[in-house]
Amino acid sequence: MNRAELKKLFLIINNCYQNFQMDAVKTEIWLNLLQDLPFERASSNLREHIRTNAFVPTPADIIGQKDPEAFTDYNRMRLETAERKAELQEWKQLAIDCPDRLLLKGGDNK
Repeated sequence: MNRAELKKLFLIINNCYQNFQMDAVKTEIWLNLLQDLPFERASSNLREHIRTNAFVPTPADIIGQKDPEAFTDYNRMRLETAERKAELQEWKQLAIDCPDRLLLKGGDNK
C-alpha cells in the first residue's frame, strides 16, 4: 500500500467515524504498518470493520487475519464440538439396555 491509497482509507475512516483524526505522525505510523498489505485487502477489511464495529479501526483491524481461512479459536471449538457430537452418537449406537438384574424394582421398572 502506498501513501495515496492510505489517504483513501483515512478519508473513508474519517467520514464514518467523527472522532478519527488524521495527522502526519499517524500517516507515517500507519503507512509503515500497512505497507506490505495490498490495498484491495485493506479496503475489504476496512469495509467489513465499518459494517460490524462502532469503534474506530486500528491498524490491526485493517490488517485482519493473515489468512481468512486461518485456524481460529472459533473454528477449533466448532471442530471439537462436531467431533464430540459424532463420538456421542457412536456411543449411543453401541450402548445396550441395562440388564434386568441391575434394575431397581418398583416404580416404572416393576
